[in-house]
Amino acid sequence: MAFGIVKWFNNHKGFGFIESHEFDTDIFAHFSEVEMIGFKTLQQGASVVYEPMQGPRGWMAKNIRVIAAPATQDASTPVPVETKGSRLRTPQFRANLITQGL
Repeated sequence: MAFGIVKWFNNHKGFGFIESHEFDTDIFAHFSEVEMIGFKTLQQGASVVYEPMQGPRGWMAKNIRVIAAPATQDASTPVPVETKGSRLRTPQFRANLITQGL
């Protein structure tokens, strides 16, 4: 078993990379190797344990398990909001309008 931290993971494509503590290279991670119930994904910064395996294109992770979730952003830190003209570009804003009946 090897330990690492998720460098990035793309939910739409179903893969990403793990920064390995044991290897000098990043380890390929595919969603099919993530051991969890429900939607199989990895969050950037999560600590994971996995079985390294040499694949045809380099190292890949097998039997990936999350052992610690990534640190969350402090609630007191404001989240930047993108605007385009006068329109607010966040899904939360649109959801609030719908629930308020606007």
